[in-house]
Amino acid sequence: MTQPRLPGRRAGSGVQRVDWERVRAVAERLIREGSRMWRNLTPEERAELGALLRKSGGNPRRLNKAEARRLGILTAKAVRDGGR
Repeated sequence: MTQPRLPGRRAGSGVQRVDWERVRAVAERLIREGSRMWRNLTPEERAELGALLRKSGGNPRRLNKAEARRLGILTAKAVRDGGR
């Protein structure tokens, strides 16, 4: 059985496999620690993150490179301990 691939990637352009165990673990952590993670962001960053998530609608191809990069930066900051 083959692993699912990330959406929006073409063969030969850095196709990545999805580690579903890691996705599950991150989701569980988000449920447990979500409010603390959210507080790691400033109110402006929270608004920006929400806008990017709404724009993507769950489809990363709806974001340009700069927006996708910013989404990654904000997400990383939210999950880091101490965030600010």
